[in-house]
Amino acid sequence: MFKEVTEDRDPIDIDLTGINLSKAKDLSDFFARTKINHLNLGDFNLESAENLSNMFYGTKFVNPDSTAVDLTKFNTSRVTNFSRMFAESNLTAINLTGLDTSAATDISGMFQGMTSIASLDLTPLDTRNVTDMSNLFDRMTSLTNLNISSLNTSKVTNMSSMFSGLSELTDLDLFHLDTSKATNMSSMLSGLGKITSLDLSHFNTSNVEDMNSMFSGCSMLTNINFSGLDTSKVTNMSSMFSSMDSITDLDLTELDTANVEDMSSMFSGSNSLVHINFSGLDTSKVTNMSSMFSNMASITDLDLSSLDTPSVTDMSYMFSYSTSLTNLNLVNFDTSSVEMMSGMFSGASSIETLDLSHFITSNVTDMSSMFSGMSNLTNLDLSSFDVSQVSEMSSMFQDDERLTTLNLSSFHTTSATNMSTMFAGMRDLTTLDISNFDTSQVTDMSAMFQDDGSLTSLNLSHFNTSSVEYMNDMFMNTSGLTSLDLSSFDTSNVKNMNSMFEGALADNAILDLSSFNTSNVGINPGSNEGMKNMFLNSKVKTIYASSAFNTSHIDEHEELFGGNDNLVGGNGTAYSDSNPTTKAYAVIDIAGTPGYFTQK
Repeated sequence: MFKEVTEDRDPIDIDLTGINLSKAKDLSDFFARTKINHLNLGDFNLESAENLSNMFYGTKFVNPDSTAVDLTKFNTSRVTNFSRMFAESNLTAINLTGLDTSAATDISGMFQGMTSIASLDLTPLDTRNVTDMSNLFDRMTSLTNLNISSLNTSKVTNMSSMFSGLSELTDLDLFHLDTSKATNMSSMLSGLGKITSLDLSHFNTSNVEDMNSMFSGCSMLTNINFSGLDTSKVTNMSSMFSSMDSITDLDLTELDTANVEDMSSMFSGSNSLVHINFSGLDTSKVTNMSSMFSNMASITDLDLSSLDTPSVTDMSYMFSYSTSLTNLNLVNFDTSSVEMMSGMFSGASSIETLDLSHFITSNVTDMSSMFSGMSNLTNLDLSSFDVSQVSEMSSMFQDDERLTTLNLSSFHTTSATNMSTMFAGMRDLTTLDISNFDTSQVTDMSAMFQDDGSLTSLNLSHFNTSSVEYMNDMFMNTSGLTSLDLSSFDTSNVKNMNSMFEGALADNAILDLSSFNTSNVGINPGSNEGMKNMFLNSKVKTIYASSAFNTSHIDEHEELFGGNDNLVGGNGTAYSDSNPTTKAYAVIDIAGTPGYFTQK
């Protein structure tokens, strides 16, 4: 009713004396988002009211103490919906005495986001009929004292995010909480930043199906007693123990996970966790294990040989950025149903060797970044991998700095469409076997071999590049290459060759681009696609080209050359800083038309 009084206006006085609201059933949003100097409720008769949701949502009081709203004038005996009633308001105290909640079924988010309240006593509330308490105290970031000793939760089914984000609370007594009807406990206790111990041994969770993020972000929690916790109906445990910075040991032997389908990010970001007891853990129905053990800074050993994974379809980022992990036992891993392996081991920078010989990858479609950032990896045998269905291979081995040999001769890449940065940053790589690569469907090869400075020879004569649109940065900084065979390259669909050979090839090497048709390079004006820095700082002596090397779409001011001290055109035109670095010299060098290219 008053919400048109916006944030940027002065506070107003509201006097409801003489206003008859006795017949009104819906007073939702009544004072929402209003700035109030003084509120006089007069004879606030709400005898017919059923809905008070968002009534004071976002309301800003000039004097936000316990006198700001006098609830003794409220007749709320018929109200069923109190959801978000005071949410996001700036009240510093609230006296709930006199508020009749006996008919209430929904009090979800009632105090959500009230960041100025330090103490809250729910003793006056009658919640015998309430079924939804989700987000009830969510993000009350100043709350240090919470009295819920008389809270009746016997009918509550939804407790999701109920205590989430109580970052200043040091003690939470849940002993009297009746959870027998609860089905949803997702994020229920997440973000309890100062709680060190939780005893849930008395919890009746026999009907709970969702425990997603239940303890996530409990950064000081070191002990959880969930002995006797019934999780037999739970299907979702994603992020359940994520970002718990202080806990070092987790024993999951008490948990019944027979019906769990989602364990994604289950332990992600729990930086102090060093030991997890998986004995007896049933994972036979789990389909999602993405990021399950990601970003765990302290764990060094993971023995997952007991995990049953026949139903898992998503293992993306499963161990990513667990930087202390050195020992990973995946011997009995069943990957026969897995479709997603993107980033699976990315950033696991302490692992030196991986045994994946038993992996079945016939259904995998995405391997992008699968091994990227494994900076200590020295040995990787993928000879058993079936990659026939994989379309995404971008960044697959990027920044695997210590890997010297990579044999992918068994890779048949018939479905691959993206190989951008696939081998980029492999600085110690000297031997790469990609002799059976089928690249007929690939559209992106940008930065594919960028910064592979130890490679001396690269034979890509079998590459079918007829579908490729992006070759920018493809060989950038491959400064050790003495031989590069691109004789089969069909570049008729390529739009971007920016920095393609920047810093590429060894001193006085030969670069044969005689097969290149560049008629579409730079065809999209304003797209920053073209030939910018294409040969910058390359030490090649000779560049072979044909008349099909077309620069008609390249801006006349775009620089292709620079620092090419060894480069000499077919008619003897030597590179000079005084010559144009633009497309003017990206021509075959003949008498009367100087250029840096040589006709083959």
